[in-house]
Amino acid sequence: MYCPRCQTQNPDYQKYCSSCGCDLQQGASASSGTQQQQYTPQPQYQPYDQSYQNQPADGAATMSLVFGILGVVLCAIFSIPALVQAKKAIRLGSTDGKAKAGQILGIIGAVLLGIYVVSSLIGLVVVLIAASQGL
Repeated sequence: MYCPRCQTQNPDYQKYCSSCGCDLQQGASASSGTQQQQYTPQPQYQPYDQSYQNQPADGAATMSLVFGILGVVLCAIFSIPALVQAKKAIRLGSTDGKAKAGQILGIIGAVLLGIYVVSSLIGLVVVLIAASQGL
């Protein structure tokens, strides 16, 4: 039996429509004198969700932010993947600030990595000079 209000198909024994709650018995008695027309339900399509469209960009942006934080806080070597992932997220069209924040943290981590490498080389040179002079 089809609901007279919303045209949802319901079992014949049901009193009320499962979709809209309309009284099916009243609708059946009102339409019993007339010829009942067949209703073919149309498939219901879900609206297109555009949030799936930015998933790769959001994933890359989140990774760049995580690597950027790790690069600044723990080990500056993580700043290189942060820069790579931030560039990828921006290229894929990331619209939130995570990619930009990951890029900035990656740059800060890269500067810290450069300072670490330069200071390590200077320390190594000082130790080698001191060792060669017998100090």
